Amino acid sequence: NTAADVTELSLAKIAKQEAEEKLKLAIDAADLGSYETNLETKEIATSHRFRKIWGLKEPVNRQRLIERLHPDDRFIRAEAHKKAMETGCNVSYEARIIEDDESVRWVKVKGKMFTDFENSPPSLIGIVQDITDQKLFTQQLKKLVKKRTEELDRSNDDLMQFAHVVSHDLKEPARKIKIFSDLLEAELSDNITPNSKKYIDKLQLAADRTIILIE
Repeated sequence: NTAADVTELSLAKIAKQEAEEKLKLAIDAADLGSYETNLETKEIATSHRFRKIWGLKEPVNRQRLIERLHPDDRFIRAEAHKKAMETGCNVSYEARIIEDDESVRWVKVKGKMFTDFENSPPSLIGIVQDITDQKLFTQQLKKLVKKRTEELDRSNDDLMQFAHVVSHDLKEPARKIKIFSDLLEAELSDNITPNSKKYIDKLQLAADRTIILIE
């Protein structure tokens, strides 16, 4: 008879199961879809949520995933995967999916390469998130900001035109006050009294200050 203490092995197995359950709960709570791609066989294992977001039924393959992408966004996926393969960094990109009814859905994809002992990348494990609502909100916000900016620009233009007209209308009487005070001073130059001279100087100074203020 033989015996072995497998307590540590059993505890490790339990801890692994608990970690997997917690990860699954976290992914479900975040409404994420998960996938795993065998980069040698190109086989893809996907969760139910992944297929729902992508609008696909089993079996899922690389070609079907690409066909669901918006034609203008397919190069984004290709570049993200190419960069990950060349540098070993994580896969990360956002793209549009075309639904069967021609509507558009935005997704964010994140994945990580896993390398085996031969230093080749046999698998890619990642998640996908539906970010359509976020994108729509961002687009609406941009439109609102653009609209408000255009309204502000029009308001500023109107204000500048108003200021130009008002400044012209205000400067004209100020100039006339100054001109006629100069004429009055010249006409009374021989008989002007000290008080009259002081009053005219104050009048001219006030006219000058008014013009400067308008400018």
